[in-house]
Amino acid sequence: MALSLTFEPNNIILADFPNKAVVSAFIIFICNKLRRIATDFTIMVKEKHSINNAFSTDS
Repeated sequence: MALSLTFEPNNIILADFPNKAVVSAFIIFICNKLRRIATDFTIMVKEKHSINNAFSTDS
């Protein structure tokens, strides 16, 4: 399985890849992972914010 990535300013070109379905599935998988990480991070920040607000005395 030969995979060569060519990076250009606006797009990534996948060359010499045998199965486009594999590429699509992989990209979707990565996007879902990133979305989950972003969601977890957002929740963590909100919880930290609410904890700080709960313990702050000058509000």
